[in-house]
Amino acid sequence: MRMKNVRYYILFVPNRLHDLCRLKVVQLSAIVISFCLISNRLADPRPETTIGTLRQLFEDAESIAISSAAAIFFLESPDRKKKEQYEAWQLINSAQGQTGSGGRIQALEDLNEGRVDLEGLAIPKADLSGIDLNRGKLRRANCEETQLDRANLSGASLSGANLSSANLFSANLCRANLFSANLLDANLFGANLFGANLIDANLRNADLSNANLRNAELVGVNLSNANLRNADLSNANLRNADLSNADLGDTNLSEAILVGVDLSSVYVSKQQLEAALLCQTTLPEHIDLDPCRDCQRLDPITRRPK
Repeated sequence: MRMKNVRYYILFVPNRLHDLCRLKVVQLSAIVISFCLISNRLADPRPETTIGTLRQLFEDAESIAISSAAAIFFLESPDRKKKEQYEAWQLINSAQGQTGSGGRIQALEDLNEGRVDLEGLAIPKADLSGIDLNRGKLRRANCEETQLDRANLSGASLSGANLSSANLFSANLCRANLFSANLLDANLFGANLFGANLIDANLRNADLSNANLRNAELVGVNLSNANLRNADLSNANLRNADLSNADLGDTNLSEAILVGVDLSSVYVSKQQLEAALLCQTTLPEHIDLDPCRDCQRLDPITRRPK
């Protein structure tokens, strides 16, 4: 019988103690108490009695409690973060279909600040004016008819996103990735798209007047019927872009790459095109410039200036 009890304590008790010690509070208490005992021993290397040491420990109970609370707060930080993210997602999902903010601006900004991936986010028709989602991960997000005026989306990943009829008035999309994004009928008046990737994007009927598209990648983009009045397209790459019936009145085309672009139905002046880079470009009938004038200046593979 005695041997059975010994076996029980050898096999069962250590396992139970191991499970118990996995608890953060027990672990921390053990650490803090051990630290206090060591500190006490260092302060008095020859304590008179064990009882004296324990008495000293209880006298330090307040400082031990404070230290334990601080340590617990620190170790539980990841759990609190997960809880906050879960609550933010709950708020966003519960506001589906609402046209107002519904608290989503703060929730999305908090998630983005924690570098949470927002791929596939559905916020159609939501009012998120002025939201800050700098470098946000918003691939394939549904932002149809969403109010994003004055929003900060610089460096954001919006490839494949649906931004049709979205209001991006004066939005900051500097160096954003909008590869193959749908911006049909979008309002981008005064938007900053400097260095943005708009390859294969759909900007049909979009309002890009006064927009900054300098150094933007617009290869294969659909800009048919788009309003580009007073926009800055200097150094932009428009190779094989569709500009049919687009309005380029007073648009800055300085060093803009117009390789393979059909401008026969575009409102544009000779003066504007004199500053652009032409190669295999179809020009309006009234403009007497060489459509292959700058082919020698461009790299045969990249079609960019050598």
